[in-house]
Amino acid sequence: MKKLVRIFIWLTGIFCVCLLAFSTVVWWASSEIVHPPRRALQDYHQEMLADPAAFGLSIKSFEVHDDFSDAKPMPCLMCEPSTDKGVGLRGKIIRTQLVAKGLVLPESGKVIGTIVLLHGRKGRKEDGLPIAERFCAVGFRCLLLDLPRHGDNLNTIASYGLKEWNLPNAAMIEASKIFGIPATPRALWGISQGGSVAIHAAAKTSWDSLVVISSFTNFDEVCRSQSDKLFSPISGAVHSAVQSLVKLRGGYRLEQIRPLELVCKLDLPTLIAHGTKDDLIPLNCGRELFEALPNKDKQWISVEDGTHDHVLTTPMPLYAEMAAFYLSHLPKSH
Repeated sequence: MKKLVRIFIWLTGIFCVCLLAFSTVVWWASSEIVHPPRRALQDYHQEMLADPAAFGLSIKSFEVHDDFSDAKPMPCLMCEPSTDKGVGLRGKIIRTQLVAKGLVLPESGKVIGTIVLLHGRKGRKEDGLPIAERFCAVGFRCLLLDLPRHGDNLNTIASYGLKEWNLPNAAMIEASKIFGIPATPRALWGISQGGSVAIHAAAKTSWDSLVVISSFTNFDEVCRSQSDKLFSPISGAVHSAVQSLVKLRGGYRLEQIRPLELVCKLDLPTLIAHGTKDDLIPLNCGRELFEALPNKDKQWISVEDGTHDHVLTTPMPLYAEMAAFYLSHLPKSH
């Protein structure tokens, strides 16, 4: 009898340990989705913010108040070409590449339109500064946003476009009021999570063109794939529990985030690029988004050897391709 009691206690202890481990994994996974960890300012962020003119930029901070979640203000940066020190190094490179493609560029410092840049999960608005340096050098101003639960945005829930869809539009409206910039022409740029937000925004508000980098068709499938990689052979149980916790903690269901269903409704010029070695969101996801676009005015780019984290830093001149797309598809400002 005592032996049976000891076995029972031993089995109960193992069960409790396993249950605790399972609960910890599920809580962590749901936190990564709903409350992703914030990325601190990096050294290169600090360098560009300290002397933006050295990079060909003028940077101004502002905030957007919008009815999202608990309605904390959204921190933003407005980046425009600087006239103090001319174009930065990245700007010179992209201008050279575009001239080699036969494009006639606006004179240095002139602004012909606005691009809203949307960062990926665990990113922040300052990640867009090197991107803005390039786009500003060829005639655009850039608005950089801290999406909810990212950077300095104190809103606590990330929902990958479900609730953030109006934030790019709100940033444009607020910037127009504060700085007196034209409301149009305007374009969207988004990577990964930011790509999903950009697709949601383009489907519900009016934009002149769209660029999506390394984004997904169905967020639930991305989460399920990661569960399979990390928690096999109990991935099914983990994913089901994570789905329930996301609904409880975030107020939405993973299967609601389906950019593939939204791109079918888009009627604006769209460029989609994806890395061939992306192990988080497979290349075929980007291709499916592209094929679903009903507008014939669209462009597909496979970024050779591009991974999810390094799709923008391969030898391929992707920035020049994106800039050329914007220059060709933004209507002239009135």
